[in-house]
Amino acid sequence: MSDINYYISFVVATRNDDHGENMFYKNQYFIDRWAYLVKKFNLSSELIIVEWNPPEDRPKLVNQLKIPNLGNNQKIKFITIPNSVHKKFKNSEKLNFFQMIAKNVGIRKAEGKFILCTNIDIIFSDEIIEFLSKKELKLNTIYRTDRYDIDFDDFQNIKIDTNKLKSDLTFIHKSDFTIDIKNKKKYYTKLGWKYLFEKIYESLIKKNQKIQDDQKRIERKKFFEKLKYVYNYIYNMYFKNLHTNACGDFTLCSKEIWIKCGGYYEFEGYSFHIDSLFLWSGYLQKFNFNFLNFKIFHINHTIGSGFSYGNTELETRLNKSKIPFIENYEIPNYIKLMKEKKIINSEDWGQHYD
Repeated sequence: MSDINYYISFVVATRNDDHGENMFYKNQYFIDRWAYLVKKFNLSSELIIVEWNPPEDRPKLVNQLKIPNLGNNQKIKFITIPNSVHKKFKNSEKLNFFQMIAKNVGIRKAEGKFILCTNIDIIFSDEIIEFLSKKELKLNTIYRTDRYDIDFDDFQNIKIDTNKLKSDLTFIHKSDFTIDIKNKKKYYTKLGWKYLFEKIYESLIKKNQKIQDDQKRIERKKFFEKLKYVYNYIYNMYFKNLHTNACGDFTLCSKEIWIKCGGYYEFEGYSFHIDSLFLWSGYLQKFNFNFLNFKIFHINHTIGSGFSYGNTELETRLNKSKIPFIENYEIPNYIKLMKEKKIINSEDWGQHYD
């Protein structure tokens, strides 16, 4: 531990490969932009970079990335999790990168009073760092904000302003929906009435009327399971005011909350919905939520390398490779488990060191 009590720890997880396209430039730009803004607004903070399972044929990030000049109340810390740790997890031969488990390592090692988990392809606006520098965050509150997706390759311009970033806008991820700016489409992330109608239709009307007698009990059980799913979906996703949309790119709260909620669920597969489950843990433990009116920007990547609204290429690839991920219909089961146990990780979550 250092002698400085940092106000905020920024935690990211990455590796020196092309898992998100142009990763060298994104890694370096994130560091440069972060350093520029925290110095500009004199934000007492540390940046923790967790490099997970570094490729053997490439240099480690700590040796490759250039560290900019920092103020006396700022620092950058690298944590390397080697292949010897990575291969202890299930599906390690199929996945090179367990992003949320890596972030848990950063959370455990963080020295800040508050911890902001984000991603290396995020560009912070001046306004949001200025707000954080005012030190008005509350210990019992989880903070979220909207994500704006952009086409971006201006990696030399660390002083770029919000208006310039907005000029290359493609998507806006709000609490209840995502807007596709270019194609003028709207995707509901909670409960769209059209989706609800289709689910009710599927469960109540679209049934096979020609059921053999010995199948009635089985079919009736399946019917009620579908009906229960519809109820849980309505109850969990519509009546609760949680901003789960793109929450993996910005979840901010005190270290105390991160510890009490047990960090991110250490699912040994692809990281669908894991970020959302943390918010549910916070909700069930009765912490407050605050949606900030400041923007973060996300650099677009190739379709299929991450989740994209209106496209199923990623899911198809995961299924083909037999890589497990949490499906939409499974979320209520995890919420139920959290209601019963509060923390669904083991006690040593995040303590994955060589």
